Amino acid sequence: MNTYIWAFDKLENGSILEDTAHLEEQAFTSRSSEKYDYERTVVREFGQNADDAQDPDLDQPVLVTITIGDFNPVGNDIQLFNGLTEHLNALGDYKNISEKITANTSSRFLTIEDTGTIGLVGDRTLKGQDRIDKTNPFNAFWRASGQSSKSKASPQRGSNGVGKSSFYMLSEASLYFAASAPKDDHDELLWGTANLPPHVVDDTVYKAGNAKFHSLVTCLTNNDPDDADFIKSFRNTFKLQRKANEHGLSLVVPYLREEIAMENIRKCIFSEWFHAIISGSLVFKLIDLTSTRDDEEINAQNFFEKVDDPLHRAYGEICKKVIGEGAIAIDVGREYSSVIKNFKSKPVNLGLSEAEIIDFQESYDQGDILVFEPKYWMKILDENGKPGPPTRVSFKVAYQKDNEGLYPEKDEDRRIFVRNDLLIKPNQLKVSSSGIVYVHLTNPALSELFRKTEGASHESFLPPRRTANTRFSITKYAESAQVIFYSVFDICEALLSKLNQIHAEKLKSSHFQDAFSIPTLIKNTDPDTPPGTTVNTPKGKGPQKATSYFVSSPMENGFTVHLGNTYKIPPEGKRFVTRVGYKLANTASSRSIDRWNERDFDFSDQHLLPISEIEDIELIGRNGNRVEFEITGEEPRFSIVGFDGIRDIVVDTSPLVEGG
Repeated sequence: MNTYIWAFDKLENGSILEDTAHLEEQAFTSRSSEKYDYERTVVREFGQNADDAQDPDLDQPVLVTITIGDFNPVGNDIQLFNGLTEHLNALGDYKNISEKITANTSSRFLTIEDTGTIGLVGDRTLKGQDRIDKTNPFNAFWRASGQSSKSKASPQRGSNGVGKSSFYMLSEASLYFAASAPKDDHDELLWGTANLPPHVVDDTVYKAGNAKFHSLVTCLTNNDPDDADFIKSFRNTFKLQRKANEHGLSLVVPYLREEIAMENIRKCIFSEWFHAIISGSLVFKLIDLTSTRDDEEINAQNFFEKVDDPLHRAYGEICKKVIGEGAIAIDVGREYSSVIKNFKSKPVNLGLSEAEIIDFQESYDQGDILVFEPKYWMKILDENGKPGPPTRVSFKVAYQKDNEGLYPEKDEDRRIFVRNDLLIKPNQLKVSSSGIVYVHLTNPALSELFRKTEGASHESFLPPRRTANTRFSITKYAESAQVIFYSVFDICEALLSKLNQIHAEKLKSSHFQDAFSIPTLIKNTDPDTPPGTTVNTPKGKGPQKATSYFVSSPMENGFTVHLGNTYKIPPEGKRFVTRVGYKLANTASSRSIDRWNERDFDFSDQHLLPISEIEDIELIGRNGNRVEFEITGEEPRFSIVGFDGIRDIVVDTSPLVEGG
């Protein structure tokens, strides 16, 4: 019968003492914030690994199962921690864990598993090029630190820079176990790893971060009868859901931190893997054995029913309609001058205030904002239109618009909803001889133009808002590759951030207006100032063309001013006055009128003017421009006087009632 014990790497004389445990913790905490906690990091890291490792021969989503339970090491399980306690005792911060192991105290564990992947494939030997070859997932995951199998060209970290260290962080003992059934092997493998600081036991110095269960070199495999029995016991103890004969990876984190909660994990799944779930790429299953809650599966069919966050629910409604029911094109390269003309959906009233929209944007400000890096296996079509061998396709896109359709560097305040888990599904991709990459989207039928950087392969981007380049690489591609890129975030950004900036005259479809509760500016039928007539200016500076609108709306707490397209400067000595009615609404960006009178009026912002303070107010703006407000009964009106830097003003989202 085999004896299992933890093996630690000794520090040889003359070797450099390095605290890899501390370095990896620093890497984690430097990327951490209130919204980027342990649960979020692990959900993101494991989910990305699972999505990357999807089995190209299976036409089904990857199933990620997360289980929280209790374990009490008895029998074979005691051997899981053989030889570990003396090392934990040598580190004061870990003595309480050593005591739990010695006393066989019941403790929590977490397992996170994927099914429907290729598992940790690769040669498990430790010789030659295998030590540095990042195309070997097994060695990259198990025998390398600060390296990733995502790139063979350079030993770069993964997209989040925290990688495997996030799993150590979940355990109070800084250790975890892994079981995998790789597709290129009939064996099930089991190993464990700990990332303890350097320490001394019996006058011997031990290295940091190189402690392995049973052996520093080999792992347990079920082709050994003793190992097979031990692996079976391990699977039972930690309630593994992936069957032994199913390809995939199972991570087990014993002595789970107290603050880790299934509810937090659930919330992170919705925010981190929104697009991958609704596209059918990933399915999550949650099992909490420490509570009475039922097991829960989160998939494309029930996702929108389970979202309880109102912001994600509103965003979800948009995504569902775009992906499920289709829409005609939004040309993001033309500043959203037109939006969807025929949106096949039931009416949706988003009802989001500007503050909620900003909060929604900030909730996505995690990691690589403005940059995403999805990687999927694709099937390339041959000349006869039949699927060829699986081919790796990678995208890296920085959304910054210039005159060619990209967002410019100078647009510093640009915020786009971009995730590193955006959907890529089969359709069509073409690369022209000039190096331009065209991504054709049939549903939602968006057409984007991306540039290919010659010779680029997985380059790292500059920080957000500092690059206007798009790097695109296909390891191997034909004229027609099967891929689709759903830019649902563009639709969301257009609808939520730009909707109120589109002039009402450009909204031709009443169905679209009804669907999203977009108000219409109603032209004033007052015979005194009919649209397009010539009238005298109030200060007698000559005739002008006047276009006036009005709308009747109940008086509420205030109104919001939204700024849109710029007016053309009229001939010298004349002015163009537009009278616009607008909905009264609350907004978070409230400023006092007195303060406005003391400084230039900023026409790029949105402001709240309390109704009680509007009457007879004249605000002095840039270059002598004035914004004049007046109240007439229940029809609030305002005029724009002057033109340099002045933009037209459109209404807030709300159904309007014609009146006056």
